[in-house]
Amino acid sequence: MARRPFPAAVPVVLALAALIGCGRGIERVSVAGEVSLDGAPLADGSISFVPLAGGPSAGCQISDGRFSIPRAQGPGPGRYRVEIVAFEETGRQVEDDDVPGATQTLTRQVIPPRYNERSTLEVELGRDGANALEFAIARDAS
Repeated sequence: MARRPFPAAVPVVLALAALIGCGRGIERVSVAGEVSLDGAPLADGSISFVPLAGGPSAGCQISDGRFSIPRAQGPGPGRYRVEIVAFEETGRQVEDDDVPGATQTLTRQVIPPRYNERSTLEVELGRDGANALEFAIARDAS
């Protein structure tokens, strides 16, 4: 029985994996804050930090108007676009395409696109750990 040669690409892949690691070596910061919608704490939603010049992105759930991302899962220092989303049920039932005979309740996005898919929100996250943010957003603002 002939022995299979060790593929030449394996050492390269292993070396790259060792250099990259599982996030080790990437500088990250913690981020926490509050989100209000039309003057009231956003009951339930999510927030994402999308890097504008490289670095790791991060996101988390918003609950009772508050969010917190610990340093281990946080974004890196630098400039980020912020995207905030929240959905509410419409009360309308439609057929579930995945489960024959079942229905599902439709939801709709309650946060305007200027705060998510076309977000104009930007922040600068510092290395010092004082990344406490506050976002007061409105449905009817231009």
